[in-house]
Amino acid sequence: MPLQAFLKDLDAPVSQELATKVVEYMKGMPPENAKLIMQCADFLDKNMTNRGMLTVAYALNGGDILFRCHEDTDSDLTREFELLLDDKK
Repeated sequence: MPLQAFLKDLDAPVSQELATKVVEYMKGMPPENAKLIMQCADFLDKNMTNRGMLTVAYALNGGDILFRCHEDTDSDLTREFELLLDDKK
């Protein structure tokens, strides 16, 4: 898929299922991240697009676009982004 098609898909809305998983991920983050979590939640409330989701993932993970697991593999969203990107090929 050409780069332009990926860029166009960044403005597509995020599925409710993925949004719910990200909210659950944020709930599982350490309490010392509360300020960042609130900023990300507010941002997502206004930007429920793939671009917004990647921005939040990048912010929550200190510069890494893939979500990392904090406690167990059930909260790891790396696979979700892999599937999202695979669907675009």
